[in-house]
Amino acid sequence: MIRLYIFRAMMEIRFNQLEAASRDLGEAMVLAEQGGHKFYYVLARSHMGDLVYLRGDWSQADELYEIVIDDYRRLKYPLGQASGLLDRSLVQLNLGKLVEARRCALEAYKIAMERGYTLVLGKSLFNLARIEISLGDRRGQMDYLNEAVKLFEEKQLKFPLMEALVSRAYALKAAGATNKALEDLNRVLVEAKENNPVSYYLALWLKATMTAEKLIPEAGAPDQLILEVIDYFKKIESSKILWEAYSDLGHYYLTQDYPEKAKYYLNLAKQTVDEYLESLPNAFKLSFLRDRKHLEIQNALNQLKRE
Repeated sequence: MIRLYIFRAMMEIRFNQLEAASRDLGEAMVLAEQGGHKFYYVLARSHMGDLVYLRGDWSQADELYEIVIDDYRRLKYPLGQASGLLDRSLVQLNLGKLVEARRCALEAYKIAMERGYTLVLGKSLFNLARIEISLGDRRGQMDYLNEAVKLFEEKQLKFPLMEALVSRAYALKAAGATNKALEDLNRVLVEAKENNPVSYYLALWLKATMTAEKLIPEAGAPDQLILEVIDYFKKIESSKILWEAYSDLGHYYLTQDYPEKAKYYLNLAKQTVDEYLESLPNAFKLSFLRDRKHLEIQNALNQLKRE
Protein backbone atom coordinates (compact mmCIF):
# COMPACT_ATOMS: atom_id res chain seq x y z
CA MET A 1 0.00 0.00 0.00
CA ILE A 2 2.87 2.38 0.79
CA ARG A 3 4.35 1.88 -2.67
CA LEU A 4 0.96 2.48 -4.27
CA TYR A 5 0.61 5.84 -2.50
CA ILE A 6 4.13 6.86 -3.56
CA PHE A 7 3.67 5.75 -7.18
CA ARG A 8 0.33 7.56 -7.42
CA ALA A 9 1.88 10.70 -5.94
CA MET A 10 4.69 10.55 -8.52
CA MET A 11 2.08 10.51 -11.31
CA GLU A 12 0.14 13.34 -9.66
CA ILE A 13 3.30 15.46 -9.39
CA ARG A 14 4.02 14.79 -13.06
CA PHE A 15 0.57 16.14 -14.00
CA ASN A 16 0.80 19.06 -11.54
CA GLN A 17 -1.88 17.67 -9.21
CA LEU A 18 0.07 18.85 -6.20
CA GLU A 19 -2.65 18.81 -3.54
CA ALA A 20 -3.54 15.20 -4.29
CA ALA A 21 0.15 14.28 -4.34
CA SER A 22 0.65 15.94 -0.95
CA ARG A 23 -2.17 13.84 0.56
CA ASP A 24 -0.81 10.60 -0.90
CA LEU A 25 2.73 11.28 0.24
CA GLY A 26 1.48 12.15 3.71
CA GLU A 27 -0.39 8.82 3.86
CA ALA A 28 2.70 6.97 2.65
CA MET A 29 4.90 8.59 5.28
CA VAL A 30 2.45 7.76 8.10
CA LEU A 31 2.19 4.11 7.01
CA ALA A 32 5.95 3.81 6.50
CA GLU A 33 6.67 5.24 9.94
CA GLN A 34 4.09 2.99 11.61
CA GLY A 35 5.51 -0.09 9.88
CA GLY A 36 9.15 0.79 10.41
CA HIS A 37 9.81 1.00 6.65
CA LYS A 38 12.63 3.56 6.77
CA PHE A 39 13.49 3.38 3.07
CA TYR A 40 9.94 4.12 1.92
CA TYR A 41 9.64 6.92 4.47
CA VAL A 42 12.74 8.60 3.01
CA LEU A 43 11.56 7.95 -0.56
CA ALA A 44 8.21 9.62 0.18
CA ARG A 45 10.01 12.55 1.82
CA SER A 46 12.21 12.99 -1.26
CA HIS A 47 9.11 13.26 -3.46
CA MET A 48 7.65 15.72 -0.94
CA GLY A 49 10.76 17.79 -1.67
CA ASP A 50 9.93 17.62 -5.40
CA LEU A 51 6.39 18.78 -4.66
CA VAL A 52 7.49 21.69 -2.48
CA TYR A 53 10.04 22.69 -5.13
CA LEU A 54 7.32 22.82 -7.79
CA ARG A 55 5.21 24.99 -5.50
CA GLY A 56 8.09 27.44 -5.53
CA ASP A 57 9.04 27.15 -1.85
CA TRP A 58 12.71 26.62 -2.57
CA SER A 59 13.94 27.18 1.00
CA GLN A 60 11.67 24.44 2.34
CA ALA A 61 12.63 22.15 -0.55
CA ASP A 62 16.28 22.75 0.29
CA GLU A 63 15.67 21.72 3.91
CA LEU A 64 13.80 18.56 2.85
CA TYR A 65 16.49 17.50 0.38
CA GLU A 66 19.19 18.07 3.01
CA ILE A 67 17.36 15.70 5.38
CA VAL A 68 16.83 13.16 2.58
CA ILE A 69 20.54 13.17 1.70
CA ASP A 70 21.47 12.50 5.34
CA ASP A 71 18.82 9.78 5.63
CA TYR A 72 20.08 7.97 2.53
CA ARG A 73 23.63 8.28 3.83
CA ARG A 74 22.59 6.58 7.09
CA LEU A 75 20.71 3.89 5.13
CA LYS A 76 23.88 3.36 3.03
CA TYR A 77 21.98 3.92 -0.21
CA PRO A 78 24.39 5.93 -2.39
CA LEU A 79 22.08 6.13 -5.42
CA GLY A 80 19.43 7.94 -3.38
CA GLN A 81 22.11 10.11 -1.80
CA ALA A 82 23.47 11.16 -5.21
CA SER A 83 19.97 11.86 -6.55
CA GLY A 84 19.17 13.97 -3.50
CA LEU A 85 22.38 15.94 -3.97
CA LEU A 86 21.42 16.69 -7.58
CA ASP A 87 17.95 17.82 -6.54
CA ARG A 88 19.48 20.06 -3.88
CA SER A 89 21.99 21.52 -6.35
CA LEU A 90 19.11 22.73 -8.56
CA VAL A 91 17.35 24.29 -5.58
CA GLN A 92 20.57 26.04 -4.55
CA LEU A 93 20.97 27.28 -8.12
CA ASN A 94 17.47 28.83 -8.00
CA LEU A 95 18.27 30.37 -4.62
CA GLY A 96 21.41 31.94 -6.11
CA LYS A 97 23.71 29.92 -3.82
CA LEU A 98 26.04 28.94 -6.62
CA VAL A 99 28.99 27.75 -4.54
CA GLU A 100 26.76 25.40 -2.54
CA ALA A 101 25.04 24.27 -5.75
CA ARG A 102 28.42 23.38 -7.23
CA ARG A 103 29.47 21.53 -4.05
CA CYS A 104 26.31 19.36 -4.12
CA ALA A 105 26.63 18.60 -7.83
CA LEU A 106 30.33 17.70 -7.46
CA GLU A 107 29.55 15.37 -4.55
CA ALA A 108 26.89 13.65 -6.66
CA TYR A 109 29.39 13.45 -9.54
CA LYS A 110 31.94 11.78 -7.26
CA ILE A 111 29.45 9.16 -6.00
CA ALA A 112 28.25 8.43 -9.54
CA MET A 113 31.83 8.02 -10.79
CA GLU A 114 32.74 5.65 -7.95
CA ARG A 115 29.56 3.56 -8.29
CA GLY A 116 29.16 3.64 -12.07
CA TYR A 117 25.77 5.36 -12.07
CA THR A 118 25.87 6.52 -15.69
CA LEU A 119 22.60 8.47 -15.83
CA VAL A 120 23.23 10.18 -12.49
CA LEU A 121 26.71 11.04 -13.73
CA GLY A 122 25.27 12.54 -16.89
CA LYS A 123 22.72 14.56 -14.92
CA SER A 124 25.44 15.83 -12.60
CA LEU A 125 27.43 17.00 -15.63
CA PHE A 126 24.40 18.89 -16.98
CA ASN A 127 23.86 20.49 -13.56
CA LEU A 128 27.52 21.46 -13.31
CA ALA A 129 27.42 22.99 -16.80
CA ARG A 130 24.42 25.14 -15.78
CA ILE A 131 26.15 26.20 -12.58
CA GLU A 132 29.40 27.12 -14.35
CA ILE A 133 27.67 29.35 -16.89
CA SER A 134 25.73 30.98 -14.01
CA LEU A 135 29.14 31.69 -12.48
CA GLY A 136 30.27 33.20 -15.80
CA ASP A 137 32.71 30.39 -16.60
CA ARG A 138 32.12 29.41 -20.24
CA ARG A 139 35.20 27.19 -20.31
CA GLY A 140 33.98 25.25 -17.28
CA GLN A 141 30.55 24.89 -18.87
CA MET A 142 32.09 23.55 -22.08
CA ASP A 143 34.32 21.11 -20.21
CA TYR A 144 31.33 19.51 -18.49
CA LEU A 145 29.26 19.38 -21.70
CA ASN A 146 32.19 17.78 -23.56
CA GLU A 147 32.48 15.20 -20.79
CA ALA A 148 28.74 14.47 -21.01
CA VAL A 149 28.95 13.93 -24.78
CA LYS A 150 31.95 11.63 -24.35
CA LEU A 151 30.23 9.65 -21.57
CA PHE A 152 27.04 9.04 -23.56
CA GLU A 153 29.00 8.14 -26.69
CA GLU A 154 31.06 5.58 -24.78
CA LYS A 155 27.96 4.07 -23.16
CA GLN A 156 26.05 4.24 -26.49
CA LEU A 157 23.15 6.07 -24.86
CA LYS A 158 21.57 7.80 -27.83
CA PHE A 159 18.75 9.68 -26.10
CA PRO A 160 20.83 11.64 -23.56
CA LEU A 161 23.60 11.98 -26.16
CA MET A 162 21.27 13.95 -28.43
CA GLU A 163 20.30 16.19 -25.49
CA ALA A 164 23.98 16.76 -24.66
CA LEU A 165 24.79 17.65 -28.27
CA VAL A 166 21.96 20.20 -28.44
CA SER A 167 23.07 21.72 -25.12
CA ARG A 168 26.65 21.91 -26.37
CA ALA A 169 25.53 23.51 -29.63
CA TYR A 170 23.77 26.29 -27.68
CA ALA A 171 26.92 26.83 -25.62
CA LEU A 172 29.13 26.85 -28.72
CA LYS A 173 26.86 29.40 -30.44
CA ALA A 174 26.99 31.64 -27.36
CA ALA A 175 30.80 31.36 -27.40
CA GLY A 176 30.94 32.33 -31.10
CA ALA A 177 32.03 28.86 -32.30
CA THR A 178 29.28 28.65 -34.92
CA ASN A 179 30.95 26.05 -37.16
CA LYS A 180 31.35 23.61 -34.25
CA ALA A 181 27.79 24.33 -33.13
CA LEU A 182 26.58 23.56 -36.66
CA GLU A 183 28.44 20.22 -36.62
CA ASP A 184 26.59 19.17 -33.46
CA LEU A 185 23.24 20.35 -34.83
CA ASN A 186 23.67 18.50 -38.12
CA ARG A 187 24.52 15.33 -36.26
CA VAL A 188 21.37 15.62 -34.14
CA LEU A 189 19.24 16.34 -37.22
CA VAL A 190 20.51 13.10 -38.81
CA GLU A 191 20.44 10.83 -35.75
CA ALA A 192 17.49 12.07 -33.67
CA LYS A 193 14.61 12.50 -36.11
CA GLU A 194 13.04 9.06 -35.63
CA ASN A 195 13.65 8.35 -31.94
CA ASN A 196 14.11 11.71 -30.23
CA PRO A 197 11.86 14.31 -31.85
CA VAL A 198 12.25 16.85 -29.01
CA SER A 199 16.02 17.03 -29.54
CA TYR A 200 15.50 17.03 -33.31
CA TYR A 201 13.18 20.04 -33.26
CA LEU A 202 15.28 21.92 -30.71
CA ALA A 203 18.26 21.44 -33.06
CA LEU A 204 16.17 22.57 -36.04
CA TRP A 205 15.07 25.65 -34.10
CA LEU A 206 18.62 26.65 -33.19
CA LYS A 207 19.75 26.12 -36.79
CA ALA A 208 16.88 28.33 -37.97
CA THR A 209 17.81 31.15 -35.59
CA MET A 210 21.47 30.89 -36.59
CA THR A 211 20.39 31.16 -40.24
CA ALA A 212 18.19 34.17 -39.42
CA GLU A 213 21.13 35.84 -37.66
CA LYS A 214 23.33 35.10 -40.70
CA LEU A 215 25.78 33.13 -38.55
CA ILE A 216 25.74 30.17 -40.93
CA PRO A 217 25.08 29.70 -44.66
CA GLU A 218 21.44 29.61 -45.75
CA ALA A 219 19.88 26.37 -44.47
CA GLY A 220 16.34 26.97 -45.66
CA ALA A 221 13.93 29.83 -45.02
CA PRO A 222 14.19 30.54 -41.26
CA ASP A 223 10.49 31.30 -40.88
CA GLN A 224 9.49 27.99 -42.48
CA LEU A 225 11.89 26.08 -40.23
CA ILE A 226 10.54 27.80 -37.11
CA LEU A 227 6.98 27.05 -38.24
CA GLU A 228 7.95 23.35 -38.37
CA VAL A 229 9.18 23.65 -34.80
CA ILE A 230 5.95 25.39 -33.74
CA ASP A 231 3.79 22.67 -35.34
CA TYR A 232 5.59 19.96 -33.37
CA PHE A 233 5.52 21.69 -30.00
CA LYS A 234 1.83 22.57 -30.48
CA LYS A 235 1.14 18.85 -30.89
CA ILE A 236 2.82 18.01 -27.58
CA GLU A 237 1.38 21.15 -25.90
CA SER A 238 4.69 22.55 -24.71
CA SER A 239 3.80 26.14 -23.83
CA LYS A 240 7.27 26.89 -22.45
CA ILE A 241 8.85 26.27 -25.84
CA LEU A 242 5.95 27.55 -27.95
CA TRP A 243 6.02 31.11 -26.63
CA GLU A 244 9.76 31.35 -27.31
CA ALA A 245 9.34 30.00 -30.85
CA TYR A 246 6.51 32.47 -31.52
CA SER A 247 8.74 35.23 -30.16
CA ASP A 248 11.67 34.25 -32.40
CA LEU A 249 9.40 34.15 -35.45
CA GLY A 250 7.91 37.54 -34.60
CA HIS A 251 11.36 39.07 -34.17
CA TYR A 252 12.50 37.53 -37.46
CA TYR A 253 9.58 39.12 -39.33
CA LEU A 254 10.37 42.40 -37.60
CA THR A 255 13.92 42.34 -39.03
CA GLN A 256 12.53 41.46 -42.48
CA ASP A 257 10.13 44.44 -42.41
CA TYR A 258 6.91 42.44 -42.23
CA PRO A 259 5.20 44.40 -39.41
CA GLU A 260 1.81 42.65 -39.61
CA LYS A 261 3.32 39.18 -39.44
CA ALA A 262 5.63 40.34 -36.66
CA LYS A 263 2.70 41.74 -34.67
CA TYR A 264 0.69 38.53 -35.16
CA TYR A 265 3.40 36.20 -33.84
CA LEU A 266 4.55 38.51 -31.07
CA ASN A 267 0.95 38.77 -29.83
CA LEU A 268 0.72 34.97 -29.98
CA ALA A 269 3.92 34.82 -27.95
CA LYS A 270 2.52 37.23 -25.36
CA GLN A 271 -0.79 35.36 -25.14
CA THR A 272 0.99 32.01 -24.76
CA VAL A 273 3.45 33.28 -22.18
CA ASP A 274 0.65 34.89 -20.16
CA GLU A 275 -1.23 31.58 -20.10
CA TYR A 276 1.99 29.77 -19.16
CA LEU A 277 2.67 32.22 -16.33
CA GLU A 278 -0.78 31.54 -14.86
CA SER A 279 0.25 27.91 -14.31
CA LEU A 280 3.49 28.77 -12.49
CA PRO A 281 3.99 29.12 -8.72
CA ASN A 282 4.82 32.67 -7.62
CA ALA A 283 8.54 31.99 -7.09
CA PHE A 284 8.91 30.65 -10.62
CA LYS A 285 6.70 33.44 -11.95
CA LEU A 286 8.90 36.17 -10.50
CA SER A 287 12.01 34.50 -11.88
CA PHE A 288 10.38 34.09 -15.27
CA LEU A 289 9.28 37.73 -15.46
CA ARG A 290 12.93 38.72 -15.32
CA ASP A 291 13.68 36.56 -18.36
CA ARG A 292 15.28 38.64 -21.12
CA LYS A 293 13.19 37.19 -23.97
CA HIS A 294 9.95 37.84 -22.10
CA LEU A 295 10.86 41.51 -21.85
CA GLU A 296 11.89 41.60 -25.51
CA ILE A 297 8.38 40.59 -26.62
CA GLN A 298 6.79 43.58 -24.91
CA ASN A 299 9.51 45.93 -26.15
CA ALA A 300 8.99 44.75 -29.75
CA LEU A 301 5.23 45.18 -29.49
CA ASN A 302 5.72 48.68 -28.09
CA GLN A 303 8.01 49.46 -31.04
CA LEU A 304 5.36 48.28 -33.53
CA LYS A 305 2.73 50.50 -31.87
CA ARG A 306 4.96 53.55 -32.30
CA GLU A 307 5.57 52.88 -36.01
